[in-house]
Amino acid sequence: MTMTIEEYLDELPEPWRTKALANMLEDAADLPVDSFTDALLDAFRFETSPEGAEYWWALLDELGEDDD
Repeated sequence: MTMTIEEYLDELPEPWRTKALANMLEDAADLPVDSFTDALLDAFRFETSPEGAEYWWALLDELGEDDD
């Protein structure tokens, strides 16, 4: 289903929701994407976030998102 990056991130459970929204690039919020994985990957650069890339890859693994 196509939604904006911000709409997808808004559906995350805490504390991921707050952290993902805080990291989101300003110009990414309204971009349309077709999956949660795309939303997270396009929202910001994992490796430059305070949490680091491993944190975000673990989130994708935990939520069972497929990489289409």
